[in-house]
Amino acid sequence: MKEEIKRIPIIYCRVSSERQMREGGGLESQEQRCRTYCVNRGYGEPTKVFKDSFTGGGDFMARPAMRSLLEYVDSKPHHNFVVVFDNLKRFARDVEFHLKLRTAFRTRGIVPECLNFSFDESPEGQYVEVILAAGAELERNQNKRQVIQKQKARLERGYWAFHAPKGYEMRRTEYGNTCFPNSAGLILKEGLEGFAYKRFVRIIDLARFLQEKGFFSKKCHAEKYLETTKKLLLDPFYAGFIEYEKWDVRRQKGKHEGVISEEVYFANVKRINGEARDAVIRQDIREEFPLRGLVCCSECGRKMTAYYSRSKTGKRHPYYSCQYRSCALRSKTVKQKDIDDGFKKLVKDNKPKSDLVGIVGMMFEDLWNDEIKGIGKQSELLIKQKSKLEEEIGGLADESIGIENLIVKRSYQKRIEEKSIELEKIEEKLGKEIDYVIPYRTSYDQITGMIKSPYKIWEKGTVKQKQELFSFMFDDKIVFVHEMGYRTPEKSCLYKLFDRIEAGHTLDVEMGEIESPCKRLIFEFLHVCLTLCLV
Repeated sequence: MKEEIKRIPIIYCRVSSERQMREGGGLESQEQRCRTYCVNRGYGEPTKVFKDSFTGGGDFMARPAMRSLLEYVDSKPHHNFVVVFDNLKRFARDVEFHLKLRTAFRTRGIVPECLNFSFDESPEGQYVEVILAAGAELERNQNKRQVIQKQKARLERGYWAFHAPKGYEMRRTEYGNTCFPNSAGLILKEGLEGFAYKRFVRIIDLARFLQEKGFFSKKCHAEKYLETTKKLLLDPFYAGFIEYEKWDVRRQKGKHEGVISEEVYFANVKRINGEARDAVIRQDIREEFPLRGLVCCSECGRKMTAYYSRSKTGKRHPYYSCQYRSCALRSKTVKQKDIDDGFKKLVKDNKPKSDLVGIVGMMFEDLWNDEIKGIGKQSELLIKQKSKLEEEIGGLADESIGIENLIVKRSYQKRIEEKSIELEKIEEKLGKEIDYVIPYRTSYDQITGMIKSPYKIWEKGTVKQKQELFSFMFDDKIVFVHEMGYRTPEKSCLYKLFDRIEAGHTLDVEMGEIESPCKRLIFEFLHVCLTLCLV
């Protein structure tokens, strides 16, 4: 009589979501049923339990626990294993990978056992197994289709149908789950508006601002978030739109509140997709070449290169030149002094008239008050979030009382810990005394002084601040003509607005009449000036 092979039991559990893990069909329920099965079958206590939280079908090697299970078996080639799971659907949910996984088990000598299905290697048994696997695949695809249909219908009604985008949170309303901006949304609002109105000259400047404010993690360099920041700038959701090209849901006005206006969104799209400042300013800006990437060749229109040339005596001399191969002026050098001195004259010549100071002062006072109100709203929002988190932590603590299952209890403890950490961060923000009451008169005097003489900004600012000033003053790159100097540059929208004010269009510049984008543009310019005043 052939001796029966003693097999070592392993349990495999799988759910498709965190919700299933918490409810009756979760991992702990599957594990308990499988443990009872192992004891009743005489296998004894299982040596290992592998748990997956993975949705849908597809490659079984994409499931971390299944991959670990196979690696564990491979590490013990002289042992015989039986893998127990409670339902055939936990094994695989499409025919192709069901058969591939069965083959992977056979090559390793693993015996699969299911609580509600008996595996049979006969032709009839294999046929039934494939039919049941095909049924599981059909059910999965039908469920997927039904979910997509419901989500698409909700998108078409103007509601976001997925997890809340960063800067928003989901709240239950009479119309179902709806997105509302949170404190991170207010930070993003400031950043997206700052990019539109050129407070942030490059995408990396915006990424660094968002990281500094806590919107992005500080564990890695801001450069890692460049692509994410670009996606945020181009995402119409933040302007109050709903769009999902993958399911052919065309752009429409959503039922959520946008953190930015449509004007700001389209300004950002224009900067990204058009000849944005980010495309003309190099990432490796250096203090000695503040105009690198901003000055163009008069012959071909391409950016001039800034560099040092070493003389025979070993002394280094700074130059600019066009390096484009087919340009007639290629390698014809211009001294850095001629480039810088000519630009300083441009800055001085573009100084607004003194009559503008009083009007800008009124705008500054109005926008100052708006900012103070905005800070107050942010504090109110943080207080609401604090109250909500305290309520959620209390609810979780109450639910965890009396739970004896260690796995479920640890799950509750982990969620309580995560929410407690979030609560501590909010309390830390609320505990900080925000110093936004800068002496108004001092600030006003400093800023009006800068308005009278923008050259002071250029003279004392960093390279980044100088390039911010450039973007406020000029609409495009400036062209340098050899032996003649700069061509008359195109003024920016801000300076064109200043010209309108100086030309006497006083009706257009009364505080109640100025359009919001113009107000914001002036405020961003004042913000740069104020930053430099406080250096």
